[in-house]
Amino acid sequence: MIWFFSPKRYNGKEFSGKFNEKRFSIHLNSSTRHLRSIEISGIYQKKSNFTEIDYTIKNILSNKVMLIFSVSSLVLINLLQIFKIFDFPQDEKINIIIVPFFIFIFLVHFLLDKIGKIIVKKKFEEIFEIK
Repeated sequence: MIWFFSPKRYNGKEFSGKFNEKRFSIHLNSSTRHLRSIEISGIYQKKSNFTEIDYTIKNILSNKVMLIFSVSSLVLINLLQIFKIFDFPQDEKINIIIVPFFIFIFLVHFLLDKIGKIIVKKKFEEIFEIK
């Protein structure tokens, strides 16, 4: 179901992006948004009989976004409890549930980011024959 709703930009190539004579910025063509948000950027130079590549792998949707979302949601829920705008049935127990939930969501996001970077790096090095 998620695959159906995610936008597809697959054009038959493994990677797509921008490049010129010295620089490149590409991402993996994938049906999952998480892998598409991981970008490989760098510079390359043609040497005598090989091409030297210096690249970095980064996530466009960084962990800072997830951290900001988690903290702001936690603060909002606590403010609602403090000012009794939204009356939770058991105020103390809701914090016991919410804090581990946000920690779990952040850890899952962090692990998906690390695994995604490994997948993209492996595919990049395999396709472009980088050693």
